[in-house]
Amino acid sequence: MQAKTTRDKLSFEFFDRDKQPTQSNYQQLIRFREAGQLPDDADQQIKDFRDKVARLPLTLEYMWYQDSANDQKTLVGYMMSKYTELLDEEWLTELLAARMSGVTAHELAEKIKARPQYDLGWDKVNRFSWEPDAFGKGVLSLVNIEVARTSGGQGLSDELVTRMLARAYDKFNISYAIAYSRIPQYDRSDLQQYVERQRESDQFHPDWGIRFHQRAGGVLICGVENCAENDPDSDNKGSLVIYDLVELRKQSRI
Repeated sequence: MQAKTTRDKLSFEFFDRDKQPTQSNYQQLIRFREAGQLPDDADQQIKDFRDKVARLPLTLEYMWYQDSANDQKTLVGYMMSKYTELLDEEWLTELLAARMSGVTAHELAEKIKARPQYDLGWDKVNRFSWEPDAFGKGVLSLVNIEVARTSGGQGLSDELVTRMLARAYDKFNISYAIAYSRIPQYDRSDLQQYVERQRESDQFHPDWGIRFHQRAGGVLICGVENCAENDPDSDNKGSLVIYDLVELRKQSRI
C-alpha cells in the first residue's frame, strides 16, 4: 500500500454486534493489529483485545483502501464504539452548558464527584459495563481508534470519528457521545490546570490527545483520574470529552 492514502480510494464499512458475539466481522481487525500496528508490548495487548472484541456488544467501523494497481483492498484503520444508558442526558447537557459558560475543569470535576449516581469514571462507563440491552440507546461511548502507521498524519482518524458520530445520530437518534481522551504529553502538573491549557494560535489544547477530540467537535469537560490501566505517557490519567451531536449536525460537521 502506498504511504499516501488517497481519500477517493477510501471506503467505510460498519458492523453492529448487539447481543450475540460472532467471529465473522472482527477477524480482519485482529489481523490488522497483529500485523505490526502496535508497540512493543503488542502480544499482551492483542490477547486482551481479542478477548474483549470476541464477546462485547460493539459497533466496528472499518476504513479500507482500494489499490487500483493490484485491485487489492487493505484495512488501514478502524474505530470501536459502544452504547451506554448509565449516563443521564440532562446531566451531560448541564455539564456542557457549564463548561461553555466558563466553569473551570476543576469546578466540573468536583461537580461530578458530588453526583455519584452519574459517575462518569472510566471503570463505570467504558471498561467493565458492557450493556447488551443498551445497544443503539442512550449515549455513544467512543472506545478505541487506530490508523495504520503508513497512513498516519492525513486526518483519517478525524474521518472515522465523524462518520461514527453521524451514523449514531442518523440511525439511532443519539444526541450525545462521550470519549475519554489520552493526555500523552502530560507533564505531571495539576491535572485540572493541565487540561485548561490552550494554544494561542487556535485555542486548542497543546496536547495532541485532547486536541484530536476538540478538532472533531468535542468539548473538553475536565481531567479524569485513573483513566487507563496501562498508559504511562498519560500517567494513567486522561480527560472527559462530550460531543453534542445535535449541535454538530446543525453546524454540518457530522
